[in-house]
Amino acid sequence: MTTTIPEHTADQREALALYESLEGVRNLDRRAETCYEACGNLYDEPTIAKIASAENQYLRSRFKVSTLGTKLSKHGYYKLFRPILLKDGLNAYQEEKRDGSKTLRHLFFKYCGLNASEWVERNDTDRVISRLGNAQTLNPGEVIDKAIALVQSDDHWEIVAGLVALTGRRPHEIVARAKFGVDGDYQVIFEGQGKKRDEKPIFSIATLAPAELVVSTLGHLRKRTELKSLLKEVRANNPRDLVRQNDEIDRRTNKSINRAVKREFASVLPTREGETEGNCKALRAAYSAIATKRDIGDGSIGEQMLYAARLLGHFVGESPTDNDLKHITTTIGYSDYRVNGEVPHPTMPESIPYKKFPSIRVMPETKEQIARWSELWDCSYHEVIDRLVVTMIEKLVVPIEPEVQSEPTTSEDEEMTSSQTDSRLDALEAKFDTLTQMMERLVEGQTAQPQPAPTPTPKPQPTKRKVARDWSQVSNDELFGLGEYDRPARGTGASDERIARAVQAIIDHNDRFPAGDMTDKKWSLDKYAVRQLSGCNGQVVARWFDEHHGLVSDHNHKHGLTDLFHNRDSHQGKDISTEIQDLIESKKSVEILDRLWGNLGAIFGVNENDEG
Repeated sequence: MTTTIPEHTADQREALALYESLEGVRNLDRRAETCYEACGNLYDEPTIAKIASAENQYLRSRFKVSTLGTKLSKHGYYKLFRPILLKDGLNAYQEEKRDGSKTLRHLFFKYCGLNASEWVERNDTDRVISRLGNAQTLNPGEVIDKAIALVQSDDHWEIVAGLVALTGRRPHEIVARAKFGVDGDYQVIFEGQGKKRDEKPIFSIATLAPAELVVSTLGHLRKRTELKSLLKEVRANNPRDLVRQNDEIDRRTNKSINRAVKREFASVLPTREGETEGNCKALRAAYSAIATKRDIGDGSIGEQMLYAARLLGHFVGESPTDNDLKHITTTIGYSDYRVNGEVPHPTMPESIPYKKFPSIRVMPETKEQIARWSELWDCSYHEVIDRLVVTMIEKLVVPIEPEVQSEPTTSEDEEMTSSQTDSRLDALEAKFDTLTQMMERLVEGQTAQPQPAPTPTPKPQPTKRKVARDWSQVSNDELFGLGEYDRPARGTGASDERIARAVQAIIDHNDRFPAGDMTDKKWSLDKYAVRQLSGCNGQVVARWFDEHHGLVSDHNHKHGLTDLFHNRDSHQGKDISTEIQDLIESKKSVEILDRLWGNLGAIFGVNENDEG
């Protein structure tokens, strides 16, 4: 007996026509988006099944079953369908998991992707177990020496391979994303981790060579014309999509980098079980083993595993819980090297073929401003400082005529000299104002460049410095990117104002209840709560907490919120912004430009209290 399928509705016909437009299209990112657009609003299983089955047939004609699940994940099929509201029997079905429980999934994946038996076969492997049972022994000194030699190479792929070995970062992180800042002799602050989607963790990692060598090598690498051209093309192909940019970088560079790894490390890096040659994952595994042996030594197995997980970026949450320990299972897959002998602490090479960047220490608030410019200008911290200093030299320094020996000066001559000095100081202040305004516009994201300041007259009237905006007068909607504003306000001091309002809102909320009582209604004043409420990154929030430790401690003790996990235990599953957002009020923010003036004044020997 044949089942008659009713005539398609307009939505069904539109969905089928949309999918048919993929004829001849091989780009999986576009195919995933089109499948989502076609099926996202459908509540009709036959039509969804027709589209999903056709896509499943196409994918299986191009890829092996063993890689099918990876392709669906990598190119966004799962991610795109995830936000759709699922209704059992209309656009979703109950899928049984391996433990017997059931979960609701979109009907598209009932007909496209791996079936239950294929998933079992895919997951039932013993590759990692076999690898751990056949651990390889390496000599740490040989690996480190080879890596240090490579970072001094003329070949950019060899430099990348050397940095992967010394830092344990992924190739696309070294090529495009990583930002390093010296945090000790053999430690750097790392920002730019891949595979974290919307998260932007910043954490400290060990380096197997002097931190200054790692930082300077990365700066040298990023200036290479070949990499600049590559990154320009990648950004043009995938504007505003870092995940796809990273995928394209990997696709276009991995073979070249792995060839360098195979060629240069073959004699010092044992091949891992199940592999035929060395690769970047093997370098990450070797880095983890060497750094953990050097820094943890004979510590417990738990200490070693936790440290290795943090080094590799598998365990980097701000306020981790025991539940986060599940991520250490990923670290186990990198734990098949044993280290033979003591790990050396190499010194800085006597000569390197590129300029060495010195370590520069700044105040925490200045570091925050440098971080903002680093993100805005897409360059390292050292390059930001270099650009600022060069710009200050070009824009601020007023040429002073060399002194000429002459006859003894009279009182009139002394008055003239004093007048000329005042003129130069007035000119210096005027040019500083121009540069400050230029920096403010850059921080706010404006692309227009200011015109060069005109040559000052002999006695210009000094102008007062002004901040870009008085953020205390900005509305919550504009500051936090709510309502008609599609993103939070940007500019010098905006983050400080967001944090100030978020902190005051938490304080006001808690003060509505008796001190030391009704703690289940209150929110502890901690970094995670302020970060969630303000939307600011963890580094900026952490800096605020370092500067206001007394205020935080006093407030939490006043309300009996001394438990480190109070928010998690008392407000499980709740969003702080839904309870406190309406309490945020305008508070005076800190004027960062005043702090910036103080630091730049220290660099150039100008006291902020001087008249000039």
